[in-house]
Amino acid sequence: MMPRHALEGLGAMAAAVVAAVSALSILYPTETRALERGTTIEVFTTSDLPAVGIPNLDGVDIQVWRLDGLVQAQETLSRDLPADQAQAARIAGERFLHLKPRIAPLMMEAAEGLAHALYEDGLDRYPAIVFHVPGHQPTVVYGMRDVSAAIRLQDARGGAN
Repeated sequence: MMPRHALEGLGAMAAAVVAAVSALSILYPTETRALERGTTIEVFTTSDLPAVGIPNLDGVDIQVWRLDGLVQAQETLSRDLPADQAQAARIAGERFLHLKPRIAPLMMEAAEGLAHALYEDGLDRYPAIVFHVPGHQPTVVYGMRDVSAAIRLQDARGGAN
């Protein structure tokens, strides 16, 4: 037979384990709870901080905005240009024509994403994940790029409320 203080200690330890498992199930559940149909999730990030954990949720639209497309295009077009300004302009122009099908979408996504982040969602930093749930004000999770983890956090906070 175990001494009473040992049994009490085990009871406290068991309670702590149950609390820890409950907390972990909020942070790391086996599946993401379904969001309301018509919800849009927007992820604002850059190519060096890619969005991860993007689930396939029925009735939920997930849009990833890479905000650094303009910088990437500029770096691509100006890489290893000569010092002569006229020659550099000619080479950059030729590169743009050649690379336009690849870099134009990056530039457009970045410009549209930046305008959307600043003027529609009022974001002031990234990475950020914005939840647009029908009938509710948008909610923002800053500093995360794991969409599934952000959804779990929103669920733990009580969703869009």
